[in-house]
Amino acid sequence: MGKNPIQVFLGVDGGGSNTRALLIDQNGDRISEGKSFGSNPHNEGYPQAASNINEAVQTALETAAPAQLKIESAFCGIAGIRNTEEQERLAKELQHFPWAQSDRLAIDHDVSIAYAAVLGTESGITLICGTGSSCFGKDLSGKTILTSGRTEIIDDPGSGYAIGLEAIEAGLVQELSNIRSDIAKLAPKVIDLAQNGMPTAQNILNRNADSLVKLIQETHSKIELGDTFNLGIIGGLGSIDTLYRKILLEKVLSEFPGSKIRLTRNTPVEAAAQLALG
Repeated sequence: MGKNPIQVFLGVDGGGSNTRALLIDQNGDRISEGKSFGSNPHNEGYPQAASNINEAVQTALETAAPAQLKIESAFCGIAGIRNTEEQERLAKELQHFPWAQSDRLAIDHDVSIAYAAVLGTESGITLICGTGSSCFGKDLSGKTILTSGRTEIIDDPGSGYAIGLEAIEAGLVQELSNIRSDIAKLAPKVIDLAQNGMPTAQNILNRNADSLVKLIQETHSKIELGDTFNLGIIGGLGSIDTLYRKILLEKVLSEFPGSKIRLTRNTPVEAAAQLALG
C-alpha cells in the first residue's frame, strides 16, 4: 500500500512579470516552489494567465517529487483582479487544472497579499511598485480600499512599465518588444542612468515618484487613518535599495511626515500560502 499523500497549502503570487507558487505543510514549513511568466489577465488574457499560474504550480509539485502531495487549499493573489466578476472568470479558467478543482480556491488582487506580507492584520497602506503600481489601504474599522494607477489615459504611473515607456519615448533606451514585462525590465537601466547623473533619467524618476505619492494620497483620502499610519512599500522596484526608492521615500516622508515606513515580514507568496493555511 502506498503512503497517504501529504496535505499541503498553496500560495500563488501572480504579478505582471512573474508568477510564483509556494507549497507549505500544515506547520507552515516550506516544501517547494515554482516560477513562471506573469499572470495579470489584463496583460496576458485569462486563458494564458491561468496557464502561467498552473505552470508555476506544476513546477512546485514536480520539485517536491517523489513525495505525494494533496493541495488542501490555495490562495492566489493576482495582479489586475479588481472585483468578484474577474475572480470568477479566472477561477473558471483555472478549473481546467486538477489542483484548482476545489471550493477551497481563493483569488484576490496581488496587493492584498503584498499588504499581508508587510503589515499583516494591522491598519495602514501598502504601495506595490513593480511592473504595475497600486495601493491597498485598511483603516482601524476594517474598511479597505484598492487604488490602481491604471486608467484609460495613464498606465500605471510610477511603475517599472511607466519608467521604461518614458525612457523609450525619450530615446534613452531601446526595446523592440511591446510586452509590458519586457518594457518594465528597462527601469533598472533608467535608474542607473539617473545614478550616473543623466538629467532626463532623473526627471523620469522624479515624475514617477510623484505619481506614486499621489496614489498614496488618493488611498489615504478614502479611509480613516489620520496623520500617523503604517506605510509598507513592496514590489520589484519598491523593495530594492536604489536611487528610485530613495527618491520615493524622501517624497513620501515629506508629504506624510507621520507615516511609519515598514519593511516586509515575509514575501507576498509566503503571505499567500499562510492565507491558504488559514
